[in-house]
Formats: sequence, C-alpha cells, structure tokens
Amino acid sequence: MRPYLLLIMLCLSISLYSQSHNSSFVHFESDSHSLDVEAQAQLSELLLEMETHSDFELEIIGHTDQDGSESYNEKLAHHRASTVSDYLISLGVSEHRLVSNWKGERELLSEATSNTAKQQNRRVEVKYSYSDYQSVDEMIDDMKEESSLQHYSLDNDNSLLIDLEAGGSVYIPKNAFAYKDGTPVEGEVKLEVSEAYRLTDFVAQNLSTESKGELLETGGMLYLNATVDGQEVELAENRNLEIIYPVSEMKEDMELFYMEETADGATTWVPAESPITSTQVKNNPVEVDLDPIINFDLGRVERPKAVFPPMPRRPSMEKRPFPPAESIYSEDKYETLYTNYENNLAAWKVQRPKYLAAEEAWQKVVDERLDMIRAHKTNLLEMEVRIKLYNAMRGISYMQDRRSHIELLQSMVTFLNSPIRIVIDDRKIHTAALGNYTRDLISERSLDFNTEGYMMKPNDKFSKELKLLVLDAIEEIREQRYLETGEIDSRGVGSYVAKVSQLGWINCDRFQYDAKSNLTTVTIDQASKGTKHYLIYKDMRSMIGGGTYTEGRTTFKNSRIGAAVKVIAIKLVDEKPHMAVRDFVIGKNEVITMDFYPAGLNDIKAQLDSVDQAGLPPARPVDEALSLSIYPNPTTEAFTAEVQGDNKVVELAIYDMRGSMVKNIDYATIDQNVPVSVRDIENGTYVVRARLSDGRLSAEQLVVQNE
Repeated sequence: MRPYLLLIMLCLSISLYSQSHNSSFVHFESDSHSLDVEAQAQLSELLLEMETHSDFELEIIGHTDQDGSESYNEKLAHHRASTVSDYLISLGVSEHRLVSNWKGERELLSEATSNTAKQQNRRVEVKYSYSDYQSVDEMIDDMKEESSLQHYSLDNDNSLLIDLEAGGSVYIPKNAFAYKDGTPVEGEVKLEVSEAYRLTDFVAQNLSTESKGELLETGGMLYLNATVDGQEVELAENRNLEIIYPVSEMKEDMELFYMEETADGATTWVPAESPITSTQVKNNPVEVDLDPIINFDLGRVERPKAVFPPMPRRPSMEKRPFPPAESIYSEDKYETLYTNYENNLAAWKVQRPKYLAAEEAWQKVVDERLDMIRAHKTNLLEMEVRIKLYNAMRGISYMQDRRSHIELLQSMVTFLNSPIRIVIDDRKIHTAALGNYTRDLISERSLDFNTEGYMMKPNDKFSKELKLLVLDAIEEIREQRYLETGEIDSRGVGSYVAKVSQLGWINCDRFQYDAKSNLTTVTIDQASKGTKHYLIYKDMRSMIGGGTYTEGRTTFKNSRIGAAVKVIAIKLVDEKPHMAVRDFVIGKNEVITMDFYPAGLNDIKAQLDSVDQAGLPPARPVDEALSLSIYPNPTTEAFTAEVQGDNKVVELAIYDMRGSMVKNIDYATIDQNVPVSVRDIENGTYVVRARLSDGRLSAEQLVVQNE
C-alpha cells in the first residue's frame, strides 16, 4: 500500500481572531518509513492549506502496529516521524514551527490483527493548529499561555508559603487579606499569580523596564491578585506579603516598584519605598541535622513483580446446527439431511450445559485475574510513590552541601503536598495476566487502559511521618533565622527578598543612571504605524517596548550610548506576521532601518530567548538532583539507572567515596532499562555519575550489598 495522507478538515466559523486544532494522518507500509511522490504531494497540499492562515504549528507523532518488539517499534516510529519532519522542513517550514515525537505501538487505533487494522496503526499523526490575526495585538495575546497564570487557594486564618512554578516564592501571613472597606476576610481566598522573568513574559504582558523615562534593570516581576467568591480583596492594614525572587547573579541597589497607570492611560513603575534584601547561603547559612530525613526508613524499596500462572485454555463449543433448506433438495435427500440435523442438534443440546459450565468457570478465572491486576497495580502505584520519595531523600543528601537547607526542605514539602503523575503500562500487565486472550477480553469486557497516568499523592504513614520531620526542621531553621536577623528568609540562596503592601504588578528593579552626555535617541526609520518595536539591552535585564511613533519614524529616547542591543520589530503583512531583527551597539544619534521577513510566533519567541538564556532564574535544585534515579537501593547484584522526562543516560560511571573510578559503563550502547551488574564491586557506598543527553551531569549515591 502506498503511503497516503488522510486530511480531516473541520468546517469552522472563523471570527476576527481564532485558533483551531486538528489532525492529519500519513500511513506506511509494514516495516517502512519512506514517503512516495503521492504522499509528498499530499503533505505539500496540507502545507499550502496552513499557509492560508496567519500562523500555524505542527506536531509530528510517529506510530507503528503491534508487530515486532517494543524497542524496534519505538525506533521505527522515530524514523517515520523524522521522515515527515524532514520533508516539511525541506518545503521551507521553520524548525520552530515543528515538534516531533514518537509513540511506537503504545497508542494503537485498533487492537485487531487484521491487515486493515494494522494498516491504520502504521501512521504518523500530523497535529496542526493555526491562528488568524488582524492586528499585532492579537498575535501578542497568543503569547499569554494558559499556564502562565497560576491559581492557589488559601485559608486567611493561616500563614502559607507558596513555591511558584518559575522559581519565585510568596510568604502570606495569616489574616493578610481584607475587603475594600477594611472588613476582615472570612473563608477561602483565591490567589492569582503571574511570574515574569523572561523577555517573552515581558512582551506577552506588555511590560517595559522604565520608570517615568528612566531606564531600569529588572530582577523579576510578579503579578498578584486575590478574590473571595469572585470579589477582589486587598491586603489588610499593616499586613505585608513577602516575595522572594530567584536570581542567578546578585546586583546591588535593587528597589521595589509598583505599577501605576499614567494620566494618558499608559503604565509606569513607581518606587515603593520598601527595601529589598538579598540573601546567599554562603553569607549566612542556617543548617540543621538532615540525617533523620535522609536516612528515614521507608522499608523495602523495590518494584513488585507481577507473576501470573498461564491462562487455562478457553472451552470451545461447536456452532449450533441449522436445518437444511427444504426447497433445494429432493424429498429423499432432505429427509436424510434432516435426520442428521436432528441427531446433531440433540448432541449439541447435551454438550451445551457442559460448555456453559466450563465457560462460566473460565470467566471466573478471568475475574480472578482482573482482581489480581487491580491489586498489583495498587501495590505498584504505592511503591512508585515510595521510590520517588526515596529519590527525593537522596536528592537532599546529594545537595545538602550545595544549597541552603531551608530551600531543600521547602522543596521536599512541595513534593509531599503535590500529586505525582505515575504512568503504568496497563497493556503489558494485562497481557502478562491474560495471555493470548487479552485482545478478545479487551473487546468483551470493554477494558480501558490509562495512558495519561495516575495522579498519586504521597499520603501513607511513611510520607506523613517524614513530613513531620521536615516541618520540624523548617521550624527550627526559621527560629534560628529570626533570632539572628529578625527576618523571615524562606529561600536563603540566590534571592531578592522584599515586603509588599499592595497587590497588582510588582517589580524588583534598580535604576541605570547615566550622565546626560551618555544618552541618545535611537530612531527606526521607515517605520509603519501598527508595528511593535522592542529595544532590548543585552548586557542587563532591560527591555523598552513601543517607542514613540511620528510620521514614519519610531524613536526610543534616553538610550545608553555604547550599549549592545537587539531591536525586534513585528508587524502584519496581509494578515501574516513578519519580523525584523537588528543587533548593534548604540552610537550617538543612532538611525537604523529594519528588513522584515515572514516569521511565526515561535520564531519571535526564539529571538527573544536567544537574548534571555544568561539571565534566566536557576532551576529548582531538587529537580536537578532527582534527574537520575537508582533502584533498587541497596542492591544485591545489579541496579538500573533512569532519568525523568525526555532525557537519556549517555555515559555512566561508578566512583568510590575517594573519587576514584571503579567501573565505567558504555550506557549509550544498551537499553536504558538494562540492569548494570555490580557483582564485581566490593560492598560499600559509591557514587554513580551520569551524563545526560542534554549535556547535564547528575549523580546518585549507591549502596552495594552483595551476598
């Protein structure tokens, strides 16, 4: 069968601004990942359709049928996805518009084994979404992803520390909120938070770093809004929140600013007259004994194995006989055939009760197996949570000399309070239990497989006891910190800490003062009305959006002479986004022109990110520490190394506690789940160091206890 493209186009009523999502499918011959001329033409047709819209994105997902091993099908699906992606790129699709993924045989469209069903499964799904814009503002609104706004619920009668998604934290004292008339709030408070540390955040939220024409260098921006039953509330009198901004490089003279609206409807940053303190663990560490947490006894930490005896053979029953058709036989022949039919029917009726009893007994075995599957999955989910708990404890052990103890402990609290997504291969467990009857029983019993994963929260007696230890340690650190400084410092490393007295947008900035002789005007010549311009300073966290437009020119006043900058301009041409980029060092009375070219939203984000990388806040340390997982641990003969997310282990070595290598494993040449033998290593404590596919290094402690 030739590869072909099945277009599933929905008829959509498109408003002035719309975004639509859909899928197309490319199918392949068995064991093939090649596209023929017809398939290429059909992919080209899809691309032509996408190009009628303002912007679009494509996700390429490779699949296979159920023939062959899982590892082979995973590679084949990868090749199929790459074939489609490479062809689309050859047609001029920007790599920033493409995301490639592959699922192997994990998401079959049909469980049947017919040629038609297998043909449906041998596919690449092309998920596409497109948007139509009539203004640049509509396109910028698309940068405000749904996940950028975080939601939290809290009780006004209790204090709470919230670790935010992008690295910041907010400490909320009890009785922090009141209604506009000063009445204390009762009941649940809904808190909305947005973090802005990246240039894409600044553009999406229409944020600039200037205060009444003066240039600011930002350490991060935060938006806070609180409601009760949909009614906005504010901070109570004499109540302050404490915000903690994560930073990779400390700067002096940082101040707190609040956003205010000017008389002409624009916004500016106004100093809050509130001091900002910076903390680093090396300056004033507060440490506690973490050994009770690190060495907390979780019992046996090893995944249970499902052992099922072979399924008994299913009873079979001959089909019920039917009488012959009288009209097509002679009278003598018919009487003979009818006599045979009566004899066969009598024998069938005698056999049927025996068959029904045997089938009922077999179905009871199936019920028992399904109960065993459920029990095994329950045990497996509980153990997976315990394994992740164990890895979190090991992460604290690994990072205790590198990060502040309060930061590690707060991350542990977040872990203990947060649901964990655990994906179990339901199909593999059912196949092990039901054998060759799996596909038939899937249809007969309407069995469903959970491919999205189970959300499990650490909530057994182990996690509760461990949480009490962690909270006690946090309280001890806070007491010590308060006695020493009189301040609440929950993060204690690489942070700006400030008290805030009002909600809305809050900015941690410092002024960039320059003598007037060092300031100039940057002019963008041949500019058009409606074009968005952004002046970005590369050597500091500063971005000025908009500029002043007058008669074909956009100007940025009070620009710093000698600063390395990037100017990004965005406009629509025939309702399609175009971008222009200029990198230069500002000279006196700088005048530039911009050359535009077609670019999607992801191309614009990539340009912003290219400036942004050095100034991003540091990732949460526990995520990095937990990137490598060793199990079982302690081990008797072997261990398996796993990493979370899309990473792979490419290099693996074992070191003793003196730092000498005792074993090197070429992990890139074997399956990621193949156990590594340690029978040739003496009993003791070691460190396993791994290089991951994204280039990072990660380490985990290993205890060898060979029999």
